[in-house]
Amino acid sequence: MARIALLICTGCLTGYYINKPVFALLFFTISILSGILLLRLILIKKTLSRFKTLLLSCLINAFFITSFATGFYFDSTKRLSRQNFLVEDETTQQFYLQVASEARFKNGKLSVKCQLLKNRSELILEKCDESVLLVVENGQLDQFQLGDRKCVIGTLKHPNANILPDSFNYKQFLHLQGIEHILSTNHKNVYTLHAFEQSLQRISFQWRNALLKRMPKSIIDDKERQVASALLLGERSEMQRDIVQLYTSGGIIHILAVSGLHVGLLYQALLFLLSWVKCLTKLHIHLVLILILLWLYAFMTGLSPSVNRAVCMFTLITFSGLLNRSVSAYNHIGSAAFLLILITPSSFFDLGFLLSFSAVLGIIGARPILD
Repeated sequence: MARIALLICTGCLTGYYINKPVFALLFFTISILSGILLLRLILIKKTLSRFKTLLLSCLINAFFITSFATGFYFDSTKRLSRQNFLVEDETTQQFYLQVASEARFKNGKLSVKCQLLKNRSELILEKCDESVLLVVENGQLDQFQLGDRKCVIGTLKHPNANILPDSFNYKQFLHLQGIEHILSTNHKNVYTLHAFEQSLQRISFQWRNALLKRMPKSIIDDKERQVASALLLGERSEMQRDIVQLYTSGGIIHILAVSGLHVGLLYQALLFLLSWVKCLTKLHIHLVLILILLWLYAFMTGLSPSVNRAVCMFTLITFSGLLNRSVSAYNHIGSAAFLLILITPSSFFDLGFLLSFSAVLGIIGARPILD
């Protein structure tokens, strides 16, 4: 599975730089020809023993080439299918948008990724592949929920490219997220439409917001409540700057972002507590309960990418325990990477994705040396 994940990553990387889906068709053709050759050799029973090694190699190559082509095809065709019909204009224009991510404050302004909607008629709005970064002055977080549909009057422009060499390329950073334009406006020019799209992640955000509203009843002190919200639910948008600076100077700011550390502690705590209940351990029922509780926790935190990566990894570890099989840690990592990239191929270019898997691979690789 680690080899498959490596080829899927290679396919995404090649698809990003080459940007020609015709190569994907070539890879699929090679896979089909390899499969035909494999079937042909299987039908000839007399030559099966002679070509036993060739059979195995053909099967492996066909599967690997298909995996490579899948990643290549997903990444390249997705970016080519974007309809770049937006026209940059310094004058104000009217747009229909759907909120596609969680809103964040940056440099005193609210920013959120939105998907463009085409106005087919007065009552019908159709989604298209174009996305914009909506930047709102004096905006409020509670006014932008995932799936909300907005009518916005603002100015459209391209993101600025980096001027200094080898500096952070903000334009490319947005491009990897499918964003080609920035829409700037004021909160007075944002109008909420009655229609919205319901999704699993929207329900997840609603759960988390409901928990955050209940916290003041349990934790009265503001600073303690802000830290608890960050540690438990990963919400620190309202955290005071002095608290953030304190954790940053101490080098422990990472604990305020819910990630594999929190999920790992929860997994070990649940495993320790449920292992004492003998009626649950006989049929591995405690492992099933752990899986359910882990995904419920991920749901409570808004299904953030870092939590999804960790919960996916522990899900694979738990499944190997249910099957009573000893699986290599590299296969667990490869399987998790394969599933995440298969769902969202662009996640391969996400810095958090790369750092997370690189860190885990480094720890596993260095463990024999340290021991």
